[in-house]
Amino acid sequence: MNQAHFLPAAGAANVRIRPSGGSVRGGTAVEVAFASTFDAVRAEGFRCRFGDADGSGAGLIGSKGFCTSPPHGPGDVTLDVVSVETSQVVATATFRFHELLTISRVRPSSIPAGSATSVSITGGVFLQDARYACATNTLVDGSNTLVDGSSGLVKHAATLISSSLVRCALSPLPVASFLLDVTQDGETLAEFPIELLVSSRPVVSGVSPNVVFDALPQAVSIAGANFHGAVRCGVAQGLGHGRVLSATEIECLVPAGPPGEYAIKVTSKPTPCGHDCAPPL
Repeated sequence: MNQAHFLPAAGAANVRIRPSGGSVRGGTAVEVAFASTFDAVRAEGFRCRFGDADGSGAGLIGSKGFCTSPPHGPGDVTLDVVSVETSQVVATATFRFHELLTISRVRPSSIPAGSATSVSITGGVFLQDARYACATNTLVDGSNTLVDGSSGLVKHAATLISSSLVRCALSPLPVASFLLDVTQDGETLAEFPIELLVSSRPVVSGVSPNVVFDALPQAVSIAGANFHGAVRCGVAQGLGHGRVLSATEIECLVPAGPPGEYAIKVTSKPTPCGHDCAPPL
């Protein structure tokens, strides 16, 4: 319907909508709580207009109305609920079109397989009245090609911390590389998802040499499996940064300390292997 056909909105009721904003790409499903205007809307039918652009898919479910936002430039617009029968604006609200979400960082970026893990996503702009979830989708052969969404996409609970921070409660995931995304009110809005590595916990099988002098720090070679990314290694409380030479070998600097037997520990940031992983020095 052409905007010129609308009658002035004087006297139109203000209605509550959820969400109060959506992507500039359009496609946001908007719930309209009609309240006192419901009888007129039900009898006459309605359509939604977002600023200078028509919405689509208007309909009623119980006492609530639903319509879908069109593509639109960023900023606040008036959402007009228009009677199909009379072309009058019977209700209005303010709707904000916002730019695509940006994900700039995920911490940690590498997590252990098979364990529920919390990760923090920094980006924005995250809205206070929107509902967020996190989504992981597996990569194919380490490329940036997503597998079919029906089998690879998994959604996880998320908590909004601030306009620039969302915390995801990731359910246990298998060993793989994933793209981590954020959904807002059911929409996937991040322009560029970020990669998340899920790996097996490190396993230590041996250390060489296994005898060192107590007076000076000394480098030792740790053999094992699943060494990846940033690791910490050492003895007792003396964990330091290890240098990963391969998936099966780490170079580790053992600090000076009193004589005795110590167990070598390897930690794959941020989650340790959880026990003394090797024969004692």
